[in-house]
Amino acid sequence: MPIDYKFNAPLSLYALPVLYVIAQYPQIAKMSYMRKCLGGPYPNNNPRSNIELCKKKEVSQADIEKMERMNAAHLNGLENFSLHAISILAANVSGVDNCTLNIITGGLVTARLFYNYLYINGTTRTVASIRIDAPLSLFSLPFFYLNALLPITAKMHLMKKALGGVYPTTNPRSNLELCKKKGVPEDIIQKLERMQAAHQNGYENFCLISATILTANFCGIENRMINLYAAGMLVNRIIYNYVYVNGTTEIYGTARSTVHTLGMMASCCNREHRLKDYRDAALTFYLHYWLAANFCGIEERTINLYAAGMLVNRIIYNYVYVNGTTNTYAMTRSVVHNVGLIASWYLMFVSAYHRNVRNV
Repeated sequence: MPIDYKFNAPLSLYALPVLYVIAQYPQIAKMSYMRKCLGGPYPNNNPRSNIELCKKKEVSQADIEKMERMNAAHLNGLENFSLHAISILAANVSGVDNCTLNIITGGLVTARLFYNYLYINGTTRTVASIRIDAPLSLFSLPFFYLNALLPITAKMHLMKKALGGVYPTTNPRSNLELCKKKGVPEDIIQKLERMQAAHQNGYENFCLISATILTANFCGIENRMINLYAAGMLVNRIIYNYVYVNGTTEIYGTARSTVHTLGMMASCCNREHRLKDYRDAALTFYLHYWLAANFCGIEERTINLYAAGMLVNRIIYNYVYVNGTTNTYAMTRSVVHNVGLIASWYLMFVSAYHRNVRNV
């Protein structure tokens, strides 16, 4: 993929004021809503007792409950702001790369917006449970895939810088050899090799992790447990990438192996537990398509079209990659590859969304 994504600017610190505004928004919305309910100015003498005042003024119970939810969302935002701010600042001080930080903080901002919306507008137990117990684990699958792509994106950026601003796209998998011929320093070569290895490791583990999550959902394990596993594994893979890419000593190597082993043990143990009624472990290799069609309720026509389209996509990709010797071929290859990625991500999100709708 010769596209140089500009994720490397230090944008994560901008998330701090955004998170604080998100925490304050429910309070501002509550004040506006209270003025509307009271039919006059907002009482500011003792604002923390205004909900009690609304009860005395015979404001409807539904309006009072909504104001209480707004207040609770505001307090929750303030309570969590310190943790989020400390985490972002610590990551910046520790030298975590900007690309990883930007992705995480962007997801965090999105999650807090979603949380506020659900908290304020949720009037049923089902909506309230989305904050913790909904089948959210399926949404983690595209993020695992994105995490596997981060090292190769960083490698492309570093290589482009090392080669004087040009990233060769004709035969990208031989670019390391090109760097050696161009006299790129050895420490840069080694870092590029570690980035490539971290990328390949992410791809290799994606099948195991996604099979574990899909199998757990299929076998009826409670959503809270699967969500915790998915979140823990996502953190595990982010730490693994960071240690692999930046590790230059044996201590880093040991730490990387430890993190990887813990993740593998969690995946294998969870899969064994979830497959206790399915003795043939090979079943996990077929669950991806089968679960998408049956468990998530996506119509088989859609799955069949996706599978046929992806088969054609991969045939074209192979042909263009093998026979391509010009930049035009390289660009065509990248377009074909990205079309396949978009289709796969779309199916992942549709399956996760459909599963959540069925749960409600």
